[in-house]
Amino acid sequence: TKGKEVIVSVKNGQIKINSFDQIMSSIKIYDLKGSLVYEKEKVEMKEFVIEDLILSNQFLIVMTQLENGKCLSQEIIFHD
Repeated sequence: TKGKEVIVSVKNGQIKINSFDQIMSSIKIYDLKGSLVYEKEKVEMKEFVIEDLILSNQFLIVMTQLENGKCLSQEIIFHD
C-alpha cells in the first residue's frame, strides 16, 4: 500500500494496527476530548491487536510512534 505506512482497522470490537515498513514502538489512543483511553509502550511489532477496550461507539484518534521516530495519527470510528 503506497502512501499508507500504518493501517488501523476496527472489527468485532478489536482495533488492529498494521505497520508496513517500520516496527511500531508505542501506541496511544485518545478520545475526541483528548483523554488518553489506551497506551502501550514497547510494542516492537509490525502488527498489534487491541481487544480489551471497554468503550462505547465513538470516534478515536490512534497515535502510532514508529521506531524511526515518526509519529502518525489516524481517526477511526470504534464500534463493538
